[in-house]
Amino acid sequence: MSMKKINAYASERHYYEKLLPIWSLLPDRLKGEFTVHSRLDGAHAARTAPPNQDGILLVASHTDSLHAKEKYIYVEHGAGQTYNPSSWYSNAHRPNMLAAIVPGPYCAETTQAANPGVPIIVMGAPQLAHIERQNPQSLAFAWHWRCGIEIESDTAFDQYAEVMFEASRKWKTIGHGHPRIIGELSMIYSQNGIETVYNSHDVLAHAGLLVADNTSLIYEAAALDIPVLLVNRSDWRKDKHWGLRFWDVLPGPMVDSPEELIPEIERQLAGDSDNFREQRKKVTEMVYGTDPFGRLQEAVRLLAETCENYARFN
Repeated sequence: MSMKKINAYASERHYYEKLLPIWSLLPDRLKGEFTVHSRLDGAHAARTAPPNQDGILLVASHTDSLHAKEKYIYVEHGAGQTYNPSSWYSNAHRPNMLAAIVPGPYCAETTQAANPGVPIIVMGAPQLAHIERQNPQSLAFAWHWRCGIEIESDTAFDQYAEVMFEASRKWKTIGHGHPRIIGELSMIYSQNGIETVYNSHDVLAHAGLLVADNTSLIYEAAALDIPVLLVNRSDWRKDKHWGLRFWDVLPGPMVDSPEELIPEIERQLAGDSDNFREQRKKVTEMVYGTDPFGRLQEAVRLLAETCENYARFN
């Protein structure tokens, strides 16, 4: 039997960070080559090069999967948020997908429904296991990028910017954002005296309350029992049920306008967030499973077994 190697490829930093824990645990007999896009030069430990198309390709995005010469393993890089049945999301049919690695039951169900018979491996959120909460008193804001696929996929930053700046004059505040918008936000944060925190793990280490529009960070925060306050844009449609954030799996209260934000922050910081502790636990179980931090080794074992079975018959 000729063993097919697993070659990893990442075109963006957050994809690389999602793949690295999996790659690190792969047995040597399966490890091929880990390459990254040239835009990541200097920001990683992998070689900057095009994807190695021999063997099986391990990726964390639909776009990266298009490089696969044959079968590929798809790793969900977020919580499994969907907006419509297109190839971008976890509810898409992927003809050449050998297996999918997903965070938990919710994403597993949508992925399996779209890909009958394909092994779906639950990984949980092992990236959170080693986060040390360091004096978590900061008010943290996190914003999605300017994604135009659906209205709900776009950022709410523009509508809430001014009230965010007002909040930063009342509380110690840190600012974060999706990698595709953080360059823009960092300049605005700096101009308004807000510290930019680029690494999501650093946000989770310091946040006493996370205020966010739409990001997998809200579920990671909930898994660490960090209070979450969700902000809705005025044109987001409450009758569009895309799942997860819209509007079925919510780890905390929501506000619908900037005028509501500061009063709600005050309520949450005064202790109302304790009323959502059970909700955070319930959401965590739906998104990451009952063992959110301890599934990585088992997930990699199942992945190796799947790849070896494929090699045996192909």
